[in-house]
Amino acid sequence: MALNEKTPEPIWNDDLMCNWFGLLVPEPGHVVLLIKPVNSTDMAGAIKVATSVMPDVRHIIVAVGGTGEVDVVYVLSDGEWKAGDPPQGTVLKQALAFRLGS
Repeated sequence: MALNEKTPEPIWNDDLMCNWFGLLVPEPGHVVLLIKPVNSTDMAGAIKVATSVMPDVRHIIVAVGGTGEVDVVYVLSDGEWKAGDPPQGTVLKQALAFRLGS
């Protein structure tokens, strides 16, 4: 994107049940979903979207596009997906450092 272009508008995703900007794959097994501020994802939908691009995903981080504030983290543990709320104010950089280090 050129510097003079507008920031892309988020789009509605029926699976996530929220507005989002897209996703990042920082490392095998990890997917980051970037959502619009004041939105939250549907857990089953987030898993569906993440596994569609990476079937062996183990960590899904949902973060607010622009600020990077982490909304929720989904982790596959013993074959079961679990949702976890990060400490308030956690940003994507911190979550990635923790998740990629685990």
